[in-house]
Amino acid sequence: MVQCSCLLKVGIVISATVSILFILSGVFLFFWFPNMIKEKIHEKIAINNGSDSYKIWSKSPFPLDFSVYLFHVENADAVVNGEKPVLVQKGPYVFKQYKEKFDISFNEDSDSVSYRGMKKYFFDEENSNGSLSDSITILNLPFLGVSKEAMKLSGFQKLMLNMLVQMYKAKPFVTRNVSQLLFEGYHDPLIEALAKAKNKTMLPNNTFGFLYGQNGSTADSLYTVNQGNLDVSKILTIEAIDNRTSLPYWGSKYCNMINGTDGGQFPLPISREQDVYLYSAELCRSVNLRYKVDVVVEGIKLYRYTTSPSLLAEATVNPDNACYCVDGNCLKSGVMRISVCKKGAPVVVSMPHFYQADEEFLNAVEGLNPEEHLHQIYIDVEPMTGIVMSAGKRLQMNADVKPVNGLTGYEKNAVCHFSVAVGF
Repeated sequence: MVQCSCLLKVGIVISATVSILFILSGVFLFFWFPNMIKEKIHEKIAINNGSDSYKIWSKSPFPLDFSVYLFHVENADAVVNGEKPVLVQKGPYVFKQYKEKFDISFNEDSDSVSYRGMKKYFFDEENSNGSLSDSITILNLPFLGVSKEAMKLSGFQKLMLNMLVQMYKAKPFVTRNVSQLLFEGYHDPLIEALAKAKNKTMLPNNTFGFLYGQNGSTADSLYTVNQGNLDVSKILTIEAIDNRTSLPYWGSKYCNMINGTDGGQFPLPISREQDVYLYSAELCRSVNLRYKVDVVVEGIKLYRYTTSPSLLAEATVNPDNACYCVDGNCLKSGVMRISVCKKGAPVVVSMPHFYQADEEFLNAVEGLNPEEHLHQIYIDVEPMTGIVMSAGKRLQMNADVKPVNGLTGYEKNAVCHFSVAVGF
């Protein structure tokens, strides 16, 4: 009986010890296993030559949908005489966009990699609402650029310009097909004549198109980004553009800061409490997006981030935006003039249909109807890796239109920010 009692006690002790070990190992695994997974993820997502992440980063294995809407002007002749533009949205014209990086070079000392990007576009007729042969009447943007220069001319110079305008029958609006307006481009004889007179290039090949020369061409800018080996919280953050660590466009060090990534992936950790940052080449500035809600896409739980109204708020509402005013000219909320980084072109950017913009812009035209679910910028991020799984990078291109005394076609033009095209 004594022997049995000892064995029983020993058995109880062993059993208790094993139970404690299981509990301790469970606690250990509970805390250690997620960290192990995170470490493995950090190792895998760092950008190193020949790695799986490098292959995906350098050449996207699948295309993105790139959709374009164009605004057809219903009453072009009436607008020339000062009436409000009536716009009809056409599209979407959908393209498959393939991304690839070239001129890739690694700098191990700084844990960085430099590259130039290239995009190829293929028209997706099946998912488009229209064809590339659709005719669209739209603002003549090259002529609009000429009108801006005409404001600076003397009376005699403006008279000479007017002779050229009439000789080449230039008008404030043109009708072209979608292919010409986007990638193919169209020749502008007035621009060619002015370029010869000034002995300088005004447009590449004297040809205009919103995306002319951008299909299959290597980008001009050289990007340098962090590889993420030494610090995963910096992975793919942009360190320099064309060897500049800040932008050359805006009126202060704050607005010229380059923050964030290119928007395809974000540094870890990803948190609902922290904004994510990206550099937008279209806006020529850095942008912050704020967590809004959890979403599920293809069965994967993602964090959705969106822009807030403060992003494009006027300086009286958001003083941080004062340095984005061009030549002291500050616009009302919801739009941003980017002529300083677009070779002086009178381009103003907003969200589609002037979503979150001052009512002044919406009231200046007819045919626009801003809606949050259609027109807000958003990105959906997988929180363990920081990879963007879906996004709506929605921007609208507008032209700054004003009357010009003494210039045929622009003497009575309506004063407005004219909606031209939307890209998603």
